[in-house]
Amino acid sequence: MAKAENIEEESSNNEIQKINAIRDIIFGSDMQEYENKFETLKKELDDRYEKQKKDLQKLQKAIDSKMDDLKDHVEELRKQFDTRVDSLTSDVNQELDQLRDEKTDRHTLGALLEEIGRKLQSDN
Repeated sequence: MAKAENIEEESSNNEIQKINAIRDIIFGSDMQEYENKFETLKKELDDRYEKQKKDLQKLQKAIDSKMDDLKDHVEELRKQFDTRVDSLTSDVNQELDQLRDEKTDRHTLGALLEEIGRKLQSDN
C-alpha cells in the first residue's frame, strides 16, 4: 500500500513538473516580467497603505487635539454663563429688596387707610 501511495505521489509530482514546464514554454520570460511587475505593484501598494495609515493617525491626533480645545472652551463659556446668571440673579434680588424697602406693600397701605378713615369718622 505504501508503494501505491509513493507511485501516486511521484506521478502527481511529475504532472506538476510537466504543468510548470508547459507554463514556462507558453509564458517563458513574460512570466518573470509579470511577477516583477506584481512585486513592484505590491510594494507600491504597501508603501501607499503605510503612508495613508500615518496620515490618518496624524489627522486623528489633530482631531483629538481640537476636540480637547473645544471642550475646554465650552467649559470656560459654561463657567462664564453661570457667573453671569448668578450675578443677574443677585442684582434682581437686590432690586426687589430695595423696592420692598422703599415702597409700602398693599396690606400695610390698606391698614393705614383704614386707620385714617376711622380717625376721620371719629372727628365728625
